[in-house]
Amino acid sequence: MQKPDLDIAMPRRAPLGRSFEETLRLCQEATKTFRGSEETLKCIQQVEECLRRLVDETN
Repeated sequence: MQKPDLDIAMPRRAPLGRSFEETLRLCQEATKTFRGSEETLKCIQQVEECLRRLVDETN
């Protein structure tokens, strides 16, 4: 049995950089409108910082 061609079997995806940029934008919006504990806000900010570094590395 032949394996399917990966170009056909796998859907095309947006480049990772764009995905990281969109996720970073959403994270920044969440930070601005967040209404919760300081501990949770710090976690969101850590994720935001990691995403910012990923965006910088992929561009």
